[in-house]
Amino acid sequence: MERGRADRAKRNVALTSVGAAIFLTGIKLAVGVGSGSLGLLAEAAQSGVDFVAATLTFLAIRISSREADATHQFGHARFENVSALFQTGLLLATCAWIAWQAVSRLVSGGHHVDPSIWTFAVLVLSITVDWWRSRALSRAARAHGSQALEADALHFSADIWSSLVVLVGLALVWLGDRLGTAPILASADSLAALVVAAIVAVVTARLGWSAVQALVDAAPAGLSEEVADIARSIPGVENVSRVRARRLGAWAFFDLHIAAPRTIAFTQAHAVADQVEDAIKARFGDADIVVHVEPAPSPRETTTDRVHLAARQRGLRVHDVRVREIAEGIEVDLHVELDPALPLARAHAIASELEDAIRAVDRDVHAVNTHLEAPIPGVQARIDITYERPEFVEVVRAIADRVVGAGATHSIRVFVSGAERDVVLHVALDSTIGVEDAHLISARIERALRAEVPLVGSILIHAEPEA
Repeated sequence: MERGRADRAKRNVALTSVGAAIFLTGIKLAVGVGSGSLGLLAEAAQSGVDFVAATLTFLAIRISSREADATHQFGHARFENVSALFQTGLLLATCAWIAWQAVSRLVSGGHHVDPSIWTFAVLVLSITVDWWRSRALSRAARAHGSQALEADALHFSADIWSSLVVLVGLALVWLGDRLGTAPILASADSLAALVVAAIVAVVTARLGWSAVQALVDAAPAGLSEEVADIARSIPGVENVSRVRARRLGAWAFFDLHIAAPRTIAFTQAHAVADQVEDAIKARFGDADIVVHVEPAPSPRETTTDRVHLAARQRGLRVHDVRVREIAEGIEVDLHVELDPALPLARAHAIASELEDAIRAVDRDVHAVNTHLEAPIPGVQARIDITYERPEFVEVVRAIADRVVGAGATHSIRVFVSGAERDVVLHVALDSTIGVEDAHLISARIERALRAEVPLVGSILIHAEPEA
């Protein structure tokens, strides 16, 4: 919806410029023929080119607003650049005609020019209209990033200066007629026409170069560096190794490679890439952005992070990672989850390879101790016997309350499979204690239950702040 409003705004400002160019061409041509002013006829010719250019701009904007399709997979925005390049050809032809006419008149001794009040009035009106259109087109070009509108604005802006030159030339001709003794002043109109041609040529060179640069995918100056700075400002981006940028009409395309911490999960890396895209779009609008994420070491990663990284690289799951500092360096304990069906020899080889990998990824690690564990796969079938064994529930409650305080234990559940009984219970603890203290209290409850209650299987203790 936002893009549709932008396209309509661009078309409206382009269509208004078509009308303004038609109006200016008509009055300049009529008064130029009547006065015999080559400068004013040159102005009429340039306004005629403006009309063609404005019409091309309007058509190019209509085409460029179409959605991407099977034959134009990056959209139709290039039509704006093609329009600008075609306008370059029109302007060059105009420059050649104006210069040829001006030189011919200078060589032949000039041509009678009869400037009147209408001649000056038309030029003043032309300057006013050109100023109005140039401002409107420039604002729209900046707001919507349109090269076609920017080119059109350059046309009208150049008209302002060329009209001023012609105005001065005609004023000198008028002055020469009144003095009757200054032949150089009689040629001022032709000289002014040459200046107009020079101005148009300069604008043509700028416009043509800009269009060619866009068509050959030249990177806009400073754009890649600005995008890289935006990406580096996002938390989680360690580095930006490459940025490629180009513009297709009003659209910007960015392709960048960023480095994210190697220890974070895939979903986290994807979230970092999304944040980079959002930040670039906030600066450049609805751009087309491709972000490639590469893993990289981070100065913030810990030994525990590197242990999990080494495990993930081998498709293993680990838990209960403990890191201790000893005289020789760092020692790590961890539980490695392996397929219960694996032979012990193969399981031990996998754990040994993991130990070597951990020492390789973290040179500070001196020793690694692994505990082999066979996690129970899938969903387990258990029977809830909580209400059938109230005496067992009360034993569990009494043991837990003895550790944490009377009335702290609640929501006890008991499940059975075979001879073992699995226990789930909630305990309310002081809300100001830390997680480590809460874990230590839970461990004390678990040790007490295993010591005093026979046939206890798994135990899950949920610690929560007391009300």
